[in-house]
Amino acid sequence: MAKKFVSPRRARQKTQKVWSFSITVLCVCIALVVGAVLERYYGYHQDVNSSSSMDLSSVPQNPAQQNLIEHSLGQFAQQLAEAKIVLENITQVTERISRNPSFNVGVAGNTFAQPNLSEYDQPMEDFVDETGYSGEKIGRELDLLKQKLYQQENRIRSLDVLMQSRKIDLDRVPTGIPVSMLQARMSSPFGWRIHPISRTSRLHAGVDYAAPKGTPIYAASNGVVSSASYVSGYGYLIEIDHGAGVTTVYAHNSENLVEAGDIVGRRQMIARVGNTGNSTGAHLHFEVRLDGVPIDPMLVLGKDLSKIQVPAGGSLLDTLKLLSQE
Repeated sequence: MAKKFVSPRRARQKTQKVWSFSITVLCVCIALVVGAVLERYYGYHQDVNSSSSMDLSSVPQNPAQQNLIEHSLGQFAQQLAEAKIVLENITQVTERISRNPSFNVGVAGNTFAQPNLSEYDQPMEDFVDETGYSGEKIGRELDLLKQKLYQQENRIRSLDVLMQSRKIDLDRVPTGIPVSMLQARMSSPFGWRIHPISRTSRLHAGVDYAAPKGTPIYAASNGVVSSASYVSGYGYLIEIDHGAGVTTVYAHNSENLVEAGDIVGRRQMIARVGNTGNSTGAHLHFEVRLDGVPIDPMLVLGKDLSKIQVPAGGSLLDTLKLLSQE
């Protein structure tokens, strides 16, 4: 009896590791910038002035105190300007990621929308104008900065969700070779051939791997066992549903090791090679089907699909359908 739950595969695609690391760094930057700005602004100004405005003209006419406040405001304005530079860097990185053809998001393939905050934008030098800054002005800019950082954080989180969904797609594309090629060899490819038993021309709907009886058979990707039974012609057969119309078939088995309803993972052992059904020798007959129609398994077996170009608004599985029509 197979386990009812199998963890997703641990090894992520190299590209996904790089993006995930980048997103982590950006989120840390956001947290540090917001934390530092909030601590300095609120920690200082709550003690200096309880009014809503901190214009230099309203400060008591104590030269030493006025100079101290002016100096502190200047330092804070400079830090706020530097924070805006960090925000701009974050924005540029997320824009580069979102423009990647592999990351189509939104309705009908629309990419991330730009934050609509241009009406509040101003030149960086306005921030550090030695005569024009005030507590009230800096407070408004701080609120704007917080709003922009929040929007960028949401965009980064959306990219992370998108990458996770791409990983789910990759996990269910049947790229794993179902037998060890150290023990097996391909004996018959996909396509029209003379059937070895009927001696008539027929479409061979899969690929055959000749191997000794009892050789382990593995699931080509994650999925749910939709059938595990004896079928006339196929002998002992297993069918796995990978979602979105993608299924794989493993036939002529000597023994099935899973049952209908079992959840299986990529490279999990599910059966053993046999000679049941209409067969002239021990081998695995393996099929890949899209919406019930067989396609050549060699389109996907052993392939790295991490850099595949996905049409706008489409998915990896849509791309496989295009491959099957070539």
